[in-house]
Amino acid sequence: MTTLKTVAKAPGLSYKMLPYRKGDVDYGGLNFSPDLLDVPPDHMEQGREIREVLNLLSARFTDFDRSPDVFLDADTNICYNPRDLNVRVAPDVYLVFGVDAEAIHPRKIYLPWEAGKVPDWVLEVASESTGQQDVNRKPNIYAQIGIPEYWMFDPTGGRYHRQRMDGGGYHPQPLYGGRLVDGRYQPIELTTEPDGILKGYSEILELSLAWDEGWPRFTIRRRALIWQTGGRNGKCCGRSGKRCRRHWNPASWSGPLTRKGYGNWKRSCAVCARKAGRNGS
Repeated sequence: MTTLKTVAKAPGLSYKMLPYRKGDVDYGGLNFSPDLLDVPPDHMEQGREIREVLNLLSARFTDFDRSPDVFLDADTNICYNPRDLNVRVAPDVYLVFGVDAEAIHPRKIYLPWEAGKVPDWVLEVASESTGQQDVNRKPNIYAQIGIPEYWMFDPTGGRYHRQRMDGGGYHPQPLYGGRLVDGRYQPIELTTEPDGILKGYSEILELSLAWDEGWPRFTIRRRALIWQTGGRNGKCCGRSGKRCRRHWNPASWSGPLTRKGYGNWKRSCAVCARKAGRNGS
């Protein structure tokens, strides 16, 4: 198999966009439609969490699809065998730094040998129909093609977390992060905050991905800032109809929205303000 560039770019570093080497694609020879998203039948079970992660990563890294050198997508196919484009895998969310995003979008499929590299970061969100693949099949593929970080997020809490309740869960644990070392994923250390939030640090994103009662959030290392778009019910911890410094919504943004700044937080929930103050944000 062709060796592909896998050098990841940390968000804080400068880099040069890789040239896009466009070749011929025989779309008629595909046994799938690149015009359709590759989603499972129970996609609605995981759709909210996937959209949340996409919104957060888009705001942080792609300036809402205006950055020409960062590609972010969901549920589209990565074809990883140049000789057979039907050999493919479709991550729930994947992110690539240092590529020509404008050239990739019209292709409708991600071709690493044209883009110049494989994705830097991949996330799978659990559902009943995909949970086993996320755990058993996809890590081997992602490791084989050289994706530096692989994450799994189970909104149901994972089997271990829920075994005292109803035995449910689609992944072994609520959150998993793996860093590629010598061709295999080594588990990333997870920590549990005093308020029960589980998180692990991504060196690729320079952020921590957090599992908070089944909802995805991102935190900035060494700070307690919990970054999200308002949660499932759009309320601050369910205690207030207004947003606070831990919860924001782009529709009610009060300051400039950039990849390196968060504008002006709307502080309204005393409970969240106290928690944030105790943790030093």
